Amino acid sequence: MTELDRIRRAIAGQGLEWKAGLTPIAKLHKAGRLAPGVFGLAPHGREPGGGWRSRSLAGFGQTGCKPLPSARDWRDVDGADWITPIRDQGMCGSCVAFATCASLESRMRVANKDANLNLVLSVADLFFCGTGTDGCEKGWQPGLALERCRDHGVGRDADFPYRGRQAYCKGIPPVVRVKRWRKAVDAQARKEALCVRGPVIGAMVVYSDFLYYRGGVYRPTTSDVLGLHAIAVIGYDDDAGCWAIKNSWGDGWGEGGFGRIGYGGCGIDAQFAFYDAQVEWIETPPAKGASRRGARRRAV
Repeated sequence: MTELDRIRRAIAGQGLEWKAGLTPIAKLHKAGRLAPGVFGLAPHGREPGGGWRSRSLAGFGQTGCKPLPSARDWRDVDGADWITPIRDQGMCGSCVAFATCASLESRMRVANKDANLNLVLSVADLFFCGTGTDGCEKGWQPGLALERCRDHGVGRDADFPYRGRQAYCKGIPPVVRVKRWRKAVDAQARKEALCVRGPVIGAMVVYSDFLYYRGGVYRPTTSDVLGLHAIAVIGYDDDAGCWAIKNSWGDGWGEGGFGRIGYGGCGIDAQFAFYDAQVEWIETPPAKGASRRGARRRAV
């Protein structure tokens, strides 16, 4: 019996409702070619404060989510998709940088009220300039990534493209920065952060069967842990009992690169906080329909 057969049998036996299939990352794992540090969320160490102490969101952006709706998914809010395209981290433990850039890109779209805002942030700039010459192997932490975004900002991907392997830092001009951030821990704060300002940075435990995820609400069938992983959390659904996530394993995994994690699963809403950041332009932001020139600086 193959690993995929065992997972499918376990899903059926445990009465779970998700689909398993052979994905590109599962093929690498099956062939023994998956690098040990590929998931890339380092164990907790020094985490800098974000400068945001208040538990209330009053005065920090939109307030149109009170009371909180039972579901929110930034792929379809007001008839528009506010999420930037799926990317692939390759054989490098850079998931924290991908999750951070994904959250900041969408939050800038929300801040500028422009779902088509053309902003692709340089994961390479954030990750390789923030972690040094061994980042792919050692991984990173969200608080340290946000500290880098606050102190140095992040440039455009076009100026320093990501290649899926270790690279040396290349100095490029930053275009956005993080003003401050907080950790959202309880369920109300997590959903409020998502609903008010947009996708957040999250984290999870990766079980071996997660590599084979192809759709549905994922809950692990095994206790075999492969590592820790960062993702962007882009929504929630109380009726389905899940968080919607944007992953960085390419569009051949999951639901076109996206996924749904059951409440209480993988430590996503118990073991790890959501990181709720305010982001603003450093350069003049682009006007709608333009490439770079336009409106004034705005934070979200």
